[in-house]
Amino acid sequence: IDVKHCRPVVHYLNGEYWGHYFIREKLNENYVAGHYNVDASEATVTVANGKTSPEYTELVNFAHTHDLRNQEHSDYMKSQVDIENYIDYIVAEMVISNTDNGNIRFFTYEGGKWRWIMYDVDQSFRTASYNTVSEHLNPAGTGSANMFSTRLINALLKNPEFKEKFLRETAYQLKNVWTVENVNAYVDTFRDMIINDIGKDCIRWERKYETWESSVNNMRSFIAAREKYVVQYIQSYFDLSDAYMRELGFEV
Repeated sequence: IDVKHCRPVVHYLNGEYWGHYFIREKLNENYVAGHYNVDASEATVTVANGKTSPEYTELVNFAHTHDLRNQEHSDYMKSQVDIENYIDYIVAEMVISNTDNGNIRFFTYEGGKWRWIMYDVDQSFRTASYNTVSEHLNPAGTGSANMFSTRLINALLKNPEFKEKFLRETAYQLKNVWTVENVNAYVDTFRDMIINDIGKDCIRWERKYETWESSVNNMRSFIAAREKYVVQYIQSYFDLSDAYMRELGFEV
């Protein structure tokens, strides 16, 4: 999945300490140009349900008006959407339990496919028991607070090949990507980047150091408990037997 590179900085405003910040890449057509070696004029970045892009709207309409079990129709979707990227994105959003999942960014460029990027996930890692599986895959067509469309994922899931690929990738990511060890290593990395400055930052903004420390520990607690809920929600949503879940790679 595409991500924005970042690094921490300490900010002084007219010589006064103003706290720590992260400088991040700006997600626009120049981001696509810089990462995919294309001209910015060739890139399209769209938001939320993609309504700013007639091409994307047309693509979703195609997915819903054509039987994607048909190989020709399925191949067309594969030519327009980076399927692996899209699956990785949906799985990641489900696992981290992002409840603000309508605020998204995705893009394409001339000769390329639609790709999704991790964007605005500060409402994640909060409630391990939250059912973002049914939310992201809502067959009614809407997700969190009815703010984003689930039409594309639901259309694709009607294709048996895509459905199995999606389920196997979910199982794989739970066991190889979103593990306690991997996530905690990243938590430690970012914690260590800023820990020496957090005390001053808390004083500047009249916050408690213990609150920040508790938030860091809550992320660890979240990932330690999250897998069992995702497995449970996947099995329930797709109505899968224990035997088939194990065949896909899940632990039940």
